[in-house]
Amino acid sequence: MESVALQSPSPMPVSLAENRNWRLFTIFLLYAGQGIPLGLFDFAIPAWMAVNGASAQDIGFVVAMVSIPWSFKFIAGMVMDRYTLLSMGRRRSWIIGAQAVMIVCLILFAIVDPGPRDILLLGIAGLAVNTATVFQDVAVDGLTVDILPESERSMGGGLASGGQILGMAASASFTGAVIYVFGASAAYIACAILVLLVTIHIIWTRERVGERRLPWSIGEAQDVNILAQSNSWLPLLLAALKNTLSVRSFLWFVPLLTTGLTYGICIVAVPLIATAHTGWAEDQLGSLNGTAQLIAGLVAISIGGFAIGKIGAQRALWILRIGYMMLLSWMIWSADSWTDPRILV
Repeated sequence: MESVALQSPSPMPVSLAENRNWRLFTIFLLYAGQGIPLGLFDFAIPAWMAVNGASAQDIGFVVAMVSIPWSFKFIAGMVMDRYTLLSMGRRRSWIIGAQAVMIVCLILFAIVDPGPRDILLLGIAGLAVNTATVFQDVAVDGLTVDILPESERSMGGGLASGGQILGMAASASFTGAVIYVFGASAAYIACAILVLLVTIHIIWTRERVGERRLPWSIGEAQDVNILAQSNSWLPLLLAALKNTLSVRSFLWFVPLLTTGLTYGICIVAVPLIATAHTGWAEDQLGSLNGTAQLIAGLVAISIGGFAIGKIGAQRALWILRIGYMMLLSWMIWSADSWTDPRILV
């Protein structure tokens, strides 16, 4: 009598399009990974420079170099919409590639190990890592739009914002402590390891069933991506110009410019205030920044998406901008009390 081997069905491939919880978790994780270099270069490095006597001009130069790539996100978007490896999905190849460049740059600058007064090298490090981070950010934004159904947009937005903030929180707190104990080189390596863990996740995950995990794996492009892919630069350029030169874009220019200016000033001013008026070190500043970002991230995840879905994105944005300016005004008004650490907290 012939024996028959019973075979259990093969497990379903991990795919974002078919698994709601997996795609929401992946979006959260990718934005958290994006927050890792931001926490290092927006908070830990400026704090380290301030503690070691760098001037406001020097810190401002590094912060400016870090910020420059974020002004050209539209270029990254057009390149990604025009060129991609569709057999891996519309965005995954760009996410994996960008994170790989982030890791390589972080390791390279860990080897070079610029000091707190090596302003040009620190600026180049921030520029290089954040250029790769911008490509990762644009690719993840595109993936979020591609993969999330309308019913999950508010929740996805909350997870995206919260994930980025929590990534910044963990990075700012952790790298601040690492710099204080082991030096900046160790902080670069720590960030590279964290980004590597996120990269392993997105390598394992497919956008849609049937796609390749890596360029040399088995798989093929899916019809939905083939239909969405642009085969010409002209429609992309026309769409970019139309949106850039629209009345709505001009109306938002001043509020966004003001927000960017105040954010940049705060990044430079807070470490200088902390070191000059309270005598804090890198680990204390890192802990404060990390705690603040942690609270903000938890609020964004728990109620942010829900609240914005209820009151509307534009109305919520204006409410938050007004609150932001009121808090900044209070901080300026309380300048005589900056020696009290509770004010900074």
